[in-house]
Amino acid sequence: MKTNLHLSIANPCAENWGNFTSTAEGRHCSRCNKVVVDFTSMSDEKIARFFQQRNSGICGRLNVKQLKTFSYSANPQIKPGLGLLKAGILGTLLLLSLPAVVHAQAEKSKTEQVVEKVAQTSASAKEHVVGGVVRSQEDHTPLSGVNVMLKGSTVGTVTDGEGKFEFPQKLSKGDILQFSFIGLVTEELAIPDLTAKEPVEINMKMSFELMGEVAVNEVYSEPPSRLRTWWTRVKNLF
Repeated sequence: MKTNLHLSIANPCAENWGNFTSTAEGRHCSRCNKVVVDFTSMSDEKIARFFQQRNSGICGRLNVKQLKTFSYSANPQIKPGLGLLKAGILGTLLLLSLPAVVHAQAEKSKTEQVVEKVAQTSASAKEHVVGGVVRSQEDHTPLSGVNVMLKGSTVGTVTDGEGKFEFPQKLSKGDILQFSFIGLVTEELAIPDLTAKEPVEINMKMSFELMGEVAVNEVYSEPPSRLRTWWTRVKNLF
């Protein structure tokens, strides 16, 4: 017998997937302190199995086309054998490689810190006000309510009804602005070495992926056929 479940994301997250730290299941969001599971490359069967075992409190990244109804067998059978042996070997190898992975991540973090310090030192000391307009790439209409944030900080603003913005603090060459809005692909702008207040224009395109807590409706079974319904009514007469 087949069992069905439907996936949806009621409140999509506007965080940038590229800023998350990689994990085994997806990436870690430091703001929510949760792992965002990456379902975009999973098959329908694998997604159904995942939510059969864990159907609440899951924050995920899904393709829009994956927000649908999935079917799976209610009582799958687990057959021990070569598959479990492979899993055991893989688990052992992962445990043995863990120290090397941790060391590599630590070295990468140190390298990133050095690169960041060098970039800050070499950036131009000249600061200027940055403003401009954000438009839709599809029809070139202005986009209001777009979040404009200085990457790596909590300083930001939003675009007005005409898609225009003016950043609240002066910026230097090398600073990066992030433009984000639910349903749109996050864009970044590296501040150039401007000598005057020149408006910038950002074009944002539709996103085909959503992130957020995945809602799973109640699991239900396939409805009986008309013949089975008729036979049940007949039996109830006796």
